[in-house]
Amino acid sequence: MNSDTPAPAPADQDLSEDTDALAALRDGLRRYFSALGPEEGQAFDALLAEGGL
Repeated sequence: MNSDTPAPAPADQDLSEDTDALAALRDGLRRYFSALGPEEGQAFDALLAEGGL
């Protein structure tokens, strides 16, 4: 990191970690519902597309 680039604030770092955790949770839920069957996987993908998760 060069001296012109400010270090991320602690709150920004926390938000980034939360975002990563939520993305991992969504990926896990997608795998779970897809394993239940194709219709369940499609329903989960539809919820994601609508912004429901």
